[in-house]
Amino acid sequence: MIGLIATMLLAPAQVWYGPAEAVFRVQFGGNPYDPAVNDVRVRFTPDKGPAQERLAYFDEKAGAWKAILVTKEPGRYLPVLLRNGVAQQVASEPMRLSADKKLPRGFLRTSKVWTNRLQWDDGSFYYPFGINVAWQGGDGPTVPEHIKKMGEAGLNWVRVWACHWDGKNPFWSNDKAVKLAPGELWPAALEKWDEILKTSEASGVGLQWTLFHHGPWSTRVNSNWGENPWNATNGGWLKTPSEFFTDPEAKRRVRIYLRHLVARYAHSPALISWELFNEVEWVDPRYSGNWADVLAWHKEMAGYLRELDPYQRLVTTSSTYEEPGLYEFMDYEQPHSYSSNPFAPMSQPLRATKPAFFGEFGTEPYVAAKERFAVRDGVLASAFAGHSGPAAYWYWDRAINPDFMAEFKRLSEVLAKADVANHPDARPLSVRAETAMAGNLSISPTIGWGKSLKTSFVIPDDASTGSLPISAYLQSVEGDHKDFNPEGFRFRTNLKEAGQFRVRLVQVSRGGGTLRLACGSEKVEKAFAGGAAERNQTEWISIQVPKGPQEVRLTIHGPDWLRIAEIEVQGAGSLARAHGIGQRDWMALRVTSLSDSLVPVSLGSLSLGDGKYEVEEFDLDTGKVRTTQASVSQSGLSWTPQAKDVVLMFRPARP
Repeated sequence: MIGLIATMLLAPAQVWYGPAEAVFRVQFGGNPYDPAVNDVRVRFTPDKGPAQERLAYFDEKAGAWKAILVTKEPGRYLPVLLRNGVAQQVASEPMRLSADKKLPRGFLRTSKVWTNRLQWDDGSFYYPFGINVAWQGGDGPTVPEHIKKMGEAGLNWVRVWACHWDGKNPFWSNDKAVKLAPGELWPAALEKWDEILKTSEASGVGLQWTLFHHGPWSTRVNSNWGENPWNATNGGWLKTPSEFFTDPEAKRRVRIYLRHLVARYAHSPALISWELFNEVEWVDPRYSGNWADVLAWHKEMAGYLRELDPYQRLVTTSSTYEEPGLYEFMDYEQPHSYSSNPFAPMSQPLRATKPAFFGEFGTEPYVAAKERFAVRDGVLASAFAGHSGPAAYWYWDRAINPDFMAEFKRLSEVLAKADVANHPDARPLSVRAETAMAGNLSISPTIGWGKSLKTSFVIPDDASTGSLPISAYLQSVEGDHKDFNPEGFRFRTNLKEAGQFRVRLVQVSRGGGTLRLACGSEKVEKAFAGGAAERNQTEWISIQVPKGPQEVRLTIHGPDWLRIAEIEVQGAGSLARAHGIGQRDWMALRVTSLSDSLVPVSLGSLSLGDGKYEVEEFDLDTGKVRTTQASVSQSGLSWTPQAKDVVLMFRPARP
């Protein structure tokens, strides 16, 4: 029903026909990629109606100019080649072509109705779920081989970088025998993209094409500036990476690159978006206080793509929210997140004013035995937090493992069964999951480097999802960043029995610091010396908390920060965790047992109205589904899961 309403509200639906390719076996002098020399286009004239123009591109391998037509007007067309505005006396192959094959869904858009959804031209929702495959790792599987596996697992999104080290950067050859003339593109790289897009189309996996990444334009983070061919020391003309964003010649060459890509690839709906930059917050202008140059470049290049692309493909970039104005020029937002517990940051609603989902997530540090479950946490937590799509896992070299791909296949199955995509107005739920026996409450920070949103909490009420909106980097109350948490943190507890309040430290800053816990008259502190560099160090610091109402204070003192991964409060939790999304007549709820035995769980704060519901219980470990019925009332629901980790899908029972 939701999909039908969406289709009606998106009226009139746009229907596209094609693609139809015109080939002209002719060559012109000068750089074939530079429109200042060779502005080559094709005018497609139908039997009836107005003509349409499309950009043409030169295919080095075929030795021919080509243009591809996708149109809203089906029929037969006569193609005419134009060079610098002048018609050329050369016939196309074929002489006339037909554009009468209907594209199944059209092209991808942001929804005109729901700010958290992407929709195809036919009104159906696109719920991107996939894995990054940024480049080919050594002699491992190629990018197309990865994409084929993803399609087989039911995934529908991939993010691929135009990086030089595996030969996919069209203006940066990694073949020392190839020397590109100024403004020329590398045919071998473009042929790799031909194969990537062809595989995406065949596999049903939408391609998010990352056009630039931060390394070539940074001297600080993952720097490739020293080998960049545009660097003056390598025979280029840029003296600093920052000039990339302002230099007229650099911007001219970027436009050459973008124009060719639009001419060659824009016809394909499998290419869902242009991503201008990966993690642009790491480029040098960020550190020199010249964010305005980065914003101006994004505005200019996003505008140029929209000017060229006849199908108005989506444009995005990836960055933190440090400079929120960056996303003003984008169609959807792409933050990234790495943490020891992905559930914590992924379970939080995104502070977005347009569609948004995590383009990268992963674990730090990596623990092989726990990684598959961490991925499950990240994917389902983000889906149930109302993001525009589940978070995308970064480590494709791990994901290609058959066991891992089986995990992704089960996750795609459960999201499809739950029909999360077609419930854009559902809300995330802070579900209470209570068991007869108390358990330990494990709490993770949801913020990386940044200011904590709150510093005072009631436990367990404020941590029902196992997370808190605090920075993992606890700053010294006397340090340079004391404004992040000026008085430390306060936790009010009311334990039935005395227990411990524990903090798990994972990293020490260069300056070092002292972690202090205080409860009543009791005080525990541990000093950690600094060093030449930040260092990983895992250690638990704990304090005894009496039963009844108490307050625990957590502060850092001394020169600098300490990074934590987890806070644990004994006896403040239950033996189960629940997290979900729902509305009055539908709900998807994940219930995870935190003990070895399966015990009844009392579930409260549900979205459902009173009544009888059909419930499908999906076992996330095996993929088995059990269907039953349950009665829901205002007091909630008692449920005994049949497996340790399940998703419950609620729909009104049929009469």
